[in-house]
Amino acid sequence: MRPPHLGSNKLCARAERDPKRTARIERSFTVVDLIPPSDVPGLTVGNITANSARASWGATTTA
Repeated sequence: MRPPHLGSNKLCARAERDPKRTARIERSFTVVDLIPPSDVPGLTVGNITANSARASWGATTTA
């Protein structure tokens, strides 16, 4: 799935209705995630240099 800022996704389905007769359906759609994650537990940042840093955190759950 493409993130919303990269544009819509495309889905194409083909179904056989009768022998030698098919139907093709093509749709565009955008996925929107409306469920924010919980607070990030155990967030730490270390090994900071001029152009990098190491971040780590624990698992999150949905709110």
